[in-house]
Amino acid sequence: MFIPRLLTLLLTILTLCPSVGQTTVWKHTTQGNRAFERKDYSQAEINYLNVLKENPQSAPALFNLGNVQLAKGNAQAALDYFQRVHNVAPDTSLAAQVFHNQGYIYHATAMSSTKEDERQRALREAIEYYKQSLRLNPADDNTRYNLALCQKLLKDIPPSSQQSQQTPEPQSAEQQEQQNNQQEQQQQNSNDKQTQQLLNLAKQAEKRAKEKVDKAMKNRRPKNLEKNW
Repeated sequence: MFIPRLLTLLLTILTLCPSVGQTTVWKHTTQGNRAFERKDYSQAEINYLNVLKENPQSAPALFNLGNVQLAKGNAQAALDYFQRVHNVAPDTSLAAQVFHNQGYIYHATAMSSTKEDERQRALREAIEYYKQSLRLNPADDNTRYNLALCQKLLKDIPPSSQQSQQTPEPQSAEQQEQQNNQQEQQQQNSNDKQTQQLLNLAKQAEKRAKEKVDKAMKNRRPKNLEKNW
């Protein structure tokens, strides 16, 4: 049994320690974090982008930008930034947080969807991302809870009628030819039947016309004249 609670989203903002050559990066990161905390996401985005100008491979800046987009409701843009984190910092503790947030995005998508097939796809995506997060950080209880919740939600969805339908097996060339011949024979039989019906109707019309002519000719015959002598 699951206790209802809000899904957990890791909106952690990362700060770099200042060092030689990183003063500008540290400054923009700190300013971006402060803007993020006061929910000034546009200003936070500007500062994190300035960090990327100094270091295009900055995983923390990419992660923070993904969180900014997520906070602004731009799920696809957030996913793009999170994928870039994986490209520059795979198999790290930061990657575990990214996998969690990617799972959260699909988890939230499933919760808001009204179509069962879409919910199923989104839940499966969320489950895979949560599992990848736990592989890198097995001690994360928040991810474990979200994973268990997704698995329960997926289990509770009844199979859709579309999924229950079996896909017909492809036919061989011989089977296809046999089917075509059957269809042609059925069409020919239908044409022959229609032709016979038309012939019958024509014969009936001809018979009725002949009867009318015979009756008319009979009525036109002269009557016998009486002899008057």
